[in-house]
Amino acid sequence: MKVMMFIASSLDGGAEKVVADLSNELARQGIDVVVAAFRGSLWLKRLSEKVRIQELTSSEEWYDPRLYLQLRSIVKSEQPDVVHSHGAKASKIILRLSKLTSLRQVATKHNSRKGKVFNGLAHVTAVSGKVADSIRQPATVIYNGVQRDTTLKPVKQGGALSILAVGRLDPIKRFDWLIREVAASGIDCTLDIVGDGPQRGELEGLIKELDLADRVKLLGHQSDVAQRMTQKHLVVIASRSEGFSLVMVEALFYANLFISTEVGAAPELLPDALLVKEGQLADKLQQVAAEYDQMQGSYNAFVSEQASQFEMPSVADRYIEYYRSRLTEQRN
Repeated sequence: MKVMMFIASSLDGGAEKVVADLSNELARQGIDVVVAAFRGSLWLKRLSEKVRIQELTSSEEWYDPRLYLQLRSIVKSEQPDVVHSHGAKASKIILRLSKLTSLRQVATKHNSRKGKVFNGLAHVTAVSGKVADSIRQPATVIYNGVQRDTTLKPVKQGGALSILAVGRLDPIKRFDWLIREVAASGIDCTLDIVGDGPQRGELEGLIKELDLADRVKLLGHQSDVAQRMTQKHLVVIASRSEGFSLVMVEALFYANLFISTEVGAAPELLPDALLVKEGQLADKLQQVAAEYDQMQGSYNAFVSEQASQFEMPSVADRYIEYYRSRLTEQRN
């Protein structure tokens, strides 16, 4: 089987990481994978040597006619069994391309926000049940996964409660709320925030305003997030919205304890004790401090039962099954 992957982005965020990791694992399992990507795309460095790259030299604008000419040429030369588009923009582009050349499209929706194009596609996967609910027709839920580093294990921590949060410094991640709730909780704790973004200056001002400089640190981009998770008491997601959080998956593999607001797939997957109700983050942090050993024990039991489904080989297996079922449908 040959699969062509396409995401209409040259950045290196969560969705791009998912596409790269999935491409690598499919190739490792013997699938012929070709990636159509814009020249200079930052995420291409993640691809293994088993994945072939076809570079696009057009602009990234969906209306650029050169983009369609180049994609049509790639599809004609590669003859993929499946063209797998990721995200609304890429799926719109591949749908338009299907009017110019014969192809079989599978599209993945990565968040529950924009994306009317998915309502008109026959073969759609969604990264969570919430995302699937945002599509007017039935979609198959396939959760995202990561390549697990089996050499990393959570390390038992002592001392004051150490908290880690990871993500782009953007209002949707609500790091400002997290910082305020850390202060309001009154517990003895520290907070490290890994990531960069447009809200950095505002968050630095808030930390100064609340006199938290000795307890809250903005660490910027770091390449060792998984290892940092193993060295903290708690990993927290405080976001207002998520499609499917890779931070959550990494926390299941590497964190001593993890809690999240009710966003993305968290309400579908996490036991209620690990969910943060709206407006109750300070209360949850107080609970964690008071009942840490008990909560950690319950968390470890949950991870033992559930975490393996988010390892990339398992995720790739589900996509291969989905591709084959679509191909069988079309032959019949």
